[in-house]
Amino acid sequence: MKLNKHLFIILIILVLENNSQAQSNYSDGYLISLEDDTISGKIKDGWRRFQMNRKPIKIRFIGQDGKSKSYLASEIKGYSKADTANYISLRYLNEGPFYAKIILQGEITLLCSGVLDQNIYNLKTFKNRYFFLRKNKKTIIEIFPLGFRSYMMDYFSDDVELKKLIENKELKYCDLENIVNLYNEWFKSK
Repeated sequence: MKLNKHLFIILIILVLENNSQAQSNYSDGYLISLEDDTISGKIKDGWRRFQMNRKPIKIRFIGQDGKSKSYLASEIKGYSKADTANYISLRYLNEGPFYAKIILQGEITLLCSGVLDQNIYNLKTFKNRYFFLRKNKKTIIEIFPLGFRSYMMDYFSDDVELKKLIENKELKYCDLENIVNLYNEWFKSK
């Protein structure tokens, strides 16, 4: 009988600890509804639920009322976690929708989806992440390491200096963020 009581107490402690750890994975933030309403609460990336191509499609959200709900990328426009990371719901060709992190925003917006680690441009693990460029908030293209130079020379052809840097291999796939930043600065100054 005493053994059952001890097991019961241990079980309760484990359940409470697991519940507190689950809550700790949430970040303060907000989501943007399809009607452009901003709703504050706590957000947890539901990145364990991926499409076959490893692009995240679901988040968990706890509203100010304390109610928890899951949102697919088709159900909201995007979300922000602690004002440090912003994500949008993105459709690309016949895929989607899925969530993509905004890396840089400007005339050209750099987006990333998939498994993110500290070195997001690591060529050894690039198969787990996907980069997109969005021009004028309309046209979206996916970026691949293979054929990167020739494709980017054409894409950024209106910025002659940037095109030359790419052509001379001074800027490569791992410099994607710098390339987009240089283009956006050039575009603002013209």
